[in-house]
Amino acid sequence: MRVAVTGASGFLGRKLVAALRAAGHTVTAVVRASVDPARRAALHVDNVNIVTSALDDELGLGEAFAGVDAVFHLAGLVDCERSRAEAEAVNLVGTEAVLAAARGAKVRRLVYASCEAVTRSDEARSYVDETHPQPSQFYDPVTETRALAEDLVVAASDAAFETVTLRFGRLWGVGDTSLLPGYVREARAGRVRLVGGGRSLLSTCYVDNAVDALGLAMTREAASSKLYYVTDDERVSWRSYLSRLHKALGLPEVQKNTPYAVAWLSARLSDRVQKASRGARSRLQAEGVSFHFNIQRARNELGYAPRVSLDEGFAKMKAWVAAVGVEAIARGEAL
Repeated sequence: MRVAVTGASGFLGRKLVAALRAAGHTVTAVVRASVDPARRAALHVDNVNIVTSALDDELGLGEAFAGVDAVFHLAGLVDCERSRAEAEAVNLVGTEAVLAAARGAKVRRLVYASCEAVTRSDEARSYVDETHPQPSQFYDPVTETRALAEDLVVAASDAAFETVTLRFGRLWGVGDTSLLPGYVREARAGRVRLVGGGRSLLSTCYVDNAVDALGLAMTREAASSKLYYVTDDERVSWRSYLSRLHKALGLPEVQKNTPYAVAWLSARLSDRVQKASRGARSRLQAEGVSFHFNIQRARNELGYAPRVSLDEGFAKMKAWVAAVGVEAIARGEAL
């Protein structure tokens, strides 16, 4: 098949491009003009067709999608501290342009990478499935626009243009240049702390498992017009996850803790003081309120099953750190 990938230079994008090429597909990688040269060079290794286009350039995207059977739309903002203008430009205007360009190029199927945050609220999401509603209020514009973009993608699906939406858990794994570099710097500076003793649950998604799900969503007939939660499907608390992550990275255990009530008051004050929300309450929802999902729909309809367990993922992380060094990871240079 001929496929195109937006956000191809990102953490998930690079892994997906490599997997698609290994499977024999012809890949067009869509990247921004400002993309880091090292990340662009990493894509060349896989002999992909690299196209430079802004995410809101419908004409440029249309040229990139010409003759393509499927589009993977991975590009988007996830940092809840970004401004509303940035969030709308990338997550909303960008998604609208991708949808319009794909439809104009007569692409058969578009697979959209969403995230668990679109249903995040102050209440625990314990074993919920895809019927769980979005919250009535979002605490940051990035999460809000991600949810609105998801709505656009779902609504765009019809008999001629099929869309599939995957809501990933917390993406992690070898090659993380998204969340991990900043986290390592924060941890080494002693600024990482648990909320409520780290007892809340989180749903993780190892990057290789995410890539598997994307590949399945590209071809499974039953997936048309559907959305799916995709996770590692293991029960894990923040305390356990961070303890294992720190061991893999060679970092000291997290010792600091903030009671949930104190963290809630602090986050509320922080967001009220800011002229524009900086997402303190959104971060608290992620770190202090449990989220764990039922992925039975993905198992039944996509044929998805997590290939890499948490134990295997952390073993891969430990070997990666030994090979490249934690300094390179902190600088975001370990691709």
